[in-house]
Amino acid sequence: MIRQWIEQSIYHHVSGDTLAYNLWKRLNELFESKNSLNKAFFIRKIVNLKYKDGSSMAKHLSNFQNMVNQLITMKIVLADELLTLLLLSSLPDSWETLVVSLSNSAPNEKLTFDMVKDSFLNEEIRRKGSDKVISSSQNKALVMESRGINMYINSQKFNNHSQRFNDHSQRFNDRSKSRGKSRPKTNITCFHCNKP
Repeated sequence: MIRQWIEQSIYHHVSGDTLAYNLWKRLNELFESKNSLNKAFFIRKIVNLKYKDGSSMAKHLSNFQNMVNQLITMKIVLADELLTLLLLSSLPDSWETLVVSLSNSAPNEKLTFDMVKDSFLNEEIRRKGSDKVISSSQNKALVMESRGINMYINSQKFNNHSQRFNDHSQRFNDRSKSRGKSRPKTNITCFHCNKP
């Protein structure tokens, strides 16, 4: 079963082992050495782990816990308070309000790792819910704004049409008055039959 999951490139390192225990021990010596370089690598990795806004908080916590577990296999056990502080430091500045409120509400000024994990997951749910509310209210605002623009444009069109109509009627009245002055009303004849 173990041999099925071994890559061809490393198969020759363990080809002589016939017992599962010996094979597993050999792989452990090759790839899980507990030297200082590996320990420093995982410490650096856990310190540099950063959460990106919008990504899954559950995945971030899983990555963090995976690194903690790898450190434990190397016989490095970090205190609960240190783990909590490392996890808090992995958050971006946009989560600063949560960090401050957690720090202020900690019993005996000590946060626990589990309390912080639960708070992170709850905050992610709250943010997703508020993002939906904000986006729907923004959409409503955009609809209202576009309606307002359309109403403004329509009122401008109406005003322009009304102005043109008023201009035409004024010109017509002016022509009628000027024709009335130049011709007496009694001399009006029909263009069709030429009768008064």
